[in-house]
Amino acid sequence: MKKVITIIGLGLLGMQINAQEYYPLPSPCDPDKVFNYLPSAAYENVCVYHLEVNNMPFNKWPKEIYRYPNVRDITLQNDNISEIPIDVYNLNQLETLDLSGNKLTRLPSTIGEFKNLKRLILTGNQLTTLPYDLVKLTNLEEIDISGNPMQIIPSVLSVMPQLKIVKTGGYKINNPVVFLNSLRGTNVTSLDLSNCGLNYVPSQISYFTKLKEINLSNNNIYGLGDALFGLPSLNAINLSGNHLKDLPASINQAMALKELNVSNNAITTLPATFGNLKLNKLNIEGNNLDAASLNILNIMNGVAPSVPNPDPLMPRAVKHYKQKSAHKHYKKRKK
Repeated sequence: MKKVITIIGLGLLGMQINAQEYYPLPSPCDPDKVFNYLPSAAYENVCVYHLEVNNMPFNKWPKEIYRYPNVRDITLQNDNISEIPIDVYNLNQLETLDLSGNKLTRLPSTIGEFKNLKRLILTGNQLTTLPYDLVKLTNLEEIDISGNPMQIIPSVLSVMPQLKIVKTGGYKINNPVVFLNSLRGTNVTSLDLSNCGLNYVPSQISYFTKLKEINLSNNNIYGLGDALFGLPSLNAINLSGNHLKDLPASINQAMALKELNVSNNAITTLPATFGNLKLNKLNIEGNNLDAASLNILNIMNGVAPSVPNPDPLMPRAVKHYKQKSAHKHYKKRKK
């Protein structure tokens, strides 16, 4: 009888051992960890979600990346990479690919297989065009092709309505009308046209009714029409580093405008309608405003009209304006 009990006890113990052996262990992975190296240990491979390895002389696409089946974000900046292999589509979980500052001259057609890709950053490469296969990237929301020697804007962008952020800084736009027409099929909310050689803003900008922010800095713009300020959703404009001498009276039509940068222009006069803006942030340094314009800024700040500050590059009213929220001043004035 004792022998039977002993056998049964051993059997139960064996069941306990088996249960412990197959009990799932908690995942050791940190989903927020950013790997700044290429892990080689097998246990780490499945834990690589975010990979950021910059300023390394890889010279070619590191094949070690294929070890990481769960990688979602890859940043390989300034790694001297000249080509992306065609089998890159195997990284099917990828959401962000940043290859800024490399030596890419072309992209493989298989890049269109990244069904989950949301951000594609290609700043500062040697690309002259983009493959039409990008049209397959139905989840792509942001593309940055700034600083590439492209002669014409890739036609594929015009048939990608899901795009929200388009950055083409440094692309020399010979015909702004043609350029904006090429993006008409998008629903862009953020547009970077900095350092593009623009000398005016065409009326075709009115196509982009969902535009929330636009960067027109460091161009050769001498004057502005009314179309830009008629965009209903526009809340941030950067016009710094141009040749503006004044701002149009229609600026008060920009009802959603909260941030305006017109620094380092040649502005001397602000329209009376400028005082109707409800800005949270204004940068107007590097201009030579007259007394009337300074008074407009002072009144917007809830400050009594004053004479110009001896330093024309940084009027007292502007210093005060940059330090405090316009919303607070307007609220104070209503009391």
